Amino acid sequence: MSGGVGGGRPRGPSLSQLGSKGAEEHVTHSAHAYSGVRWHKPTLLEGLAMYKAFDTGDIMADRWHILRKLIGGMGEVLIVFDRSHETLLAAKSFRSDVFEIDPGLADRFVQEARVWLDLDRHENLVEAHGIEIVGGRPFLFLEYISGGSLAEKILTSPSGIVARELLPLAIDLCDGMIFAVF
Repeated sequence: MSGGVGGGRPRGPSLSQLGSKGAEEHVTHSAHAYSGVRWHKPTLLEGLAMYKAFDTGDIMADRWHILRKLIGGMGEVLIVFDRSHETLLAAKSFRSDVFEIDPGLADRFVQEARVWLDLDRHENLVEAHGIEIVGGRPFLFLEYISGGSLAEKILTSPSGIVARELLPLAIDLCDGMIFAVF
């Protein structure tokens, strides 16, 4: 990888530069199972809302069955079953209401996702598989890592997480970040 975060080769046009017709035809090739950015043509019902909100049980683009929805301050992660590849993935995006407030956010999200897609494989980084535009929103599809979150581990541990457990996690985190940046 060259140039670190924000560096490297040119990333191509933004979604707003392409418009919906151009985005439908634009595909950035990648070595990953999902290649680049693909624009899912919305159905009539999806087109009624500019940015569709998805819920557990929904099927996105006739392909991804949503098993779980995790919501954060500005974003959400959908745990999905990819019916085409028969695997679990995590689909990361901003919440639909956040995109409505700042439509330019979609372009920035895709630019950052492309940086993640360009990273080589590393044991301490979640692998990014591709970007798909579904329901008017970009989703970054990532490898799914089971086992829960660090927050869940801290909350469910009787005495909280102790330093001897936290230090190896912190070292792994730093190792992954150094790889991603340099």
